[in-house]
Amino acid sequence: MDETDAKIISMLLQKGNSTNTEMARQLGITEAAVRKRIDKLLAEGAIKKFTIELGSLGVSALVLVCAEPHAPVDKVAAKISKLPNVISVHELSGNYDLAVVLSAPSSNEINSTVDAMRTLQYVATTDTRIILRKWP
Repeated sequence: MDETDAKIISMLLQKGNSTNTEMARQLGITEAAVRKRIDKLLAEGAIKKFTIELGSLGVSALVLVCAEPHAPVDKVAAKISKLPNVISVHELSGNYDLAVVLSAPSSNEINSTVDAMRTLQYVATTDTRIILRKWP
């Protein structure tokens, strides 16, 4: 990854809906060059995926998950990460094994995802907290 790749990543992090044309203009390169670099960053795994973050119209939640004793936590996390509305999954120390961040258009969709999580093999308990406010 060179300096131009790093600038492209920085631009995407700051404004994810930037067009290749806008970035090309700012970098002084062609749109095709930006597209090619983004494709390369995706292929190399430097960029894993493009996503959106819901604003105030959505509902976000933090779900704390306890796995069954001796459960393969990495496998539980992998299954949870494939559920709809899952933004991220984090392994924890302490009383809970995983923290899962959810975001959806409604609390009903959050609830459906939590219900699906509870049916997964090795998930013992969940503790869900609705996120009331977020600071940048």
